[in-house]
Parts: sequence; structure tokens; C-alpha cells
Amino acid sequence: MPLDPRSHVRRVLHDHAIAHDHEVPVEGVDAVADFCVNDEYVEIVGMIEFQRYRERHERKRFAYESAGVRVRWVYPDEVERLFASSSIVLRFKAERECA
Repeated sequence: MPLDPRSHVRRVLHDHAIAHDHEVPVEGVDAVADFCVNDEYVEIVGMIEFQRYRERHERKRFAYESAGVRVRWVYPDEVERLFASSSIVLRFKAERECA
């Protein structure tokens, strides 16, 4: 069953017993980060090719930067490289087809 990148990353973190939180409210910013690992916020950027998503991403990135919040931005090509050897099928929403 295909998983979105956040689900894939979450599963890998759980499987490797890496302490983390997901859907973490970010103090000082009206935003929720995908993950927090080792006191670092992590955002999975999965649909940047869609205008509405890209605009929301740019606003969120600006809010983080304005508040001085450090974030690790993970883009689709990085997710694909990091988990290329996984047996889990990884598909981004842009690659999905509606039945």
C-alpha cells in the first residue's frame, strides 16, 4: 500500500526506535511541524509543484524564519534517496491516480 512521505518517515523512525514527536505545535509560530527529532523541527515538503501548497509552504517558511525557528526541510528527492532501499512503496500525491 503506498504511503505518503510523512507516513513513510514516521514508520522508519518508529522501526528504528528513534525518539520523535509528530504534528508538533511550534512555539512562537502559528504552525504545526511534521516532526520534532532531537529538538529539531522537521518538515516534509511533498507537493511543492502545486501552487496552493507552494504558497502555504512559502508562508510557513517565512513564519519560521521570522521567528528564528530552525527547521530541517526535507524535499521529495531527499526522501526518495534516504529510503530507496525500503520495501515500502513510496508515492507522492502528485504521482497518485484517482480510480
